[in-house]
Amino acid sequence: MHPLNKHIYFILLVFLSWSSWAIEIDTNFKLKPLKYDTNYIESRSDHIHLAPIAVSQQTGIDLVNTKTDYRYRFVSNTPLRFGLGFDYEWLALEITYAIPGLELNNKDKGDSETFAIKLGISGRKLRANAYYRGTKGFTHQNVEGLYPDWFLNEEYYPYLKNLRNRTLNLSVYYTFNHKKYSNKAALRPIEQQLKSAGSPVIGILATMEGIYSPTPIIKIDSLQNSYLNFKKAEYLKIGLNAGYMYTFSIKKKYYIHAALIPGLLYSYGDILLHNENEVRFSNSLGGSIYTRITAGYNGKRFYGGVFAVADIYASDLFADRYATTSYTYLKIFVGYRFPIKKRNWMKYVFLD
Repeated sequence: MHPLNKHIYFILLVFLSWSSWAIEIDTNFKLKPLKYDTNYIESRSDHIHLAPIAVSQQTGIDLVNTKTDYRYRFVSNTPLRFGLGFDYEWLALEITYAIPGLELNNKDKGDSETFAIKLGISGRKLRANAYYRGTKGFTHQNVEGLYPDWFLNEEYYPYLKNLRNRTLNLSVYYTFNHKKYSNKAALRPIEQQLKSAGSPVIGILATMEGIYSPTPIIKIDSLQNSYLNFKKAEYLKIGLNAGYMYTFSIKKKYYIHAALIPGLLYSYGDILLHNENEVRFSNSLGGSIYTRITAGYNGKRFYGGVFAVADIYASDLFADRYATTSYTYLKIFVGYRFPIKKRNWMKYVFLD
C-alpha cells in the first residue's frame, strides 16, 4: 500500500464524519513564561471566546503544459459551512456544517464533497500546522478557453463527479521578531497586536498529495499527449520556505495582517495514465506559496473579521507538463469574550 493511502485511511477511520474540524493548541503553558513587549502585545487568553463562523474551503487542480497557452483548471464547488469557534487559553476548536438552503455555491458547477481536519500549535516563536483535506467532485472552470462557444449550447459547466484529491500537509516555521510581533494575534483572538509590527519567518514543510480520476479527464484525442491525462497520481514534497508577516494595528482595536511565504520543494512520486503508461519523477524540484490575509476588529468584548489563506503547490516546475494544486480557506467570524473565574480543577487542564 502506498504511504499516502496508509495515512489517509488512518485519518478516515478516526474521523468518520463529513463535518469540518479545526483544533489549535497554544504551547505557552505558563510553566516558563516567555517574555514579550507588552507595549506591542496584549494577552486575552484568560477569556472564553465564542464566535459564530462561516467557512468556505475550496480545492483547485491545474494541468499545465508550458508549450501551450491553455491550462486545464478544475475547481471544487464546496458549500459554505456554518458553525461555532471556541478559544480559551491554549485550546481552540472550530466545528462547521453545511446548512441546506444556505450553501451559497454555484449551482451551475455541480456539487463537491469535502472532509477536512486541522491541528495547529502556536508558540511565541514556533508555529506548527497540520491538515488533511479530501475533496470529491470538480468543475472544469475554464472550459470556455478550450470551447469558446460552450455556453451557447450548454447550461452547466463540465462536471467530473469522480475526480478526487487527498492531501496531508505538515509545516513548522520560526518567528524571529517574537517579542514585538504576535503570530497568535494574527491567527486567534486570544492576543491583540497593540502596535504595528512584523517578522521574517523560516520553516520546513512536507505534503503528501493524491489525485484520482477513474474516468479520463481529457476527452479530446489531439490533447491526450499534451497533458498528463492521469488515472492516479501520488507524490511527496518536502522542503524549506521563508517569508515575511506583518500586522498593521490601527488605533489598537483594528488590524490588517498579511503573510507571504514561498518555498522550494523536493518532489518524488509516480503517475499512472489512462493509457496505462506510468510516469515516475524523482530528484525534481517543486515549489509552494503560502499567503494569508486577515482584517478585523479586536475590542475589549467584541471581535470579528475576515480570515483568508491560500496554499499552492507545484509538483515538477522544470518539466514541460506538470500539475499544481491549490487549497483556500476563508472564514468570516463575529465573536464575544466572556471573562471567567478559574476553578481549582482547571489548573490541571490549563497548567495555570
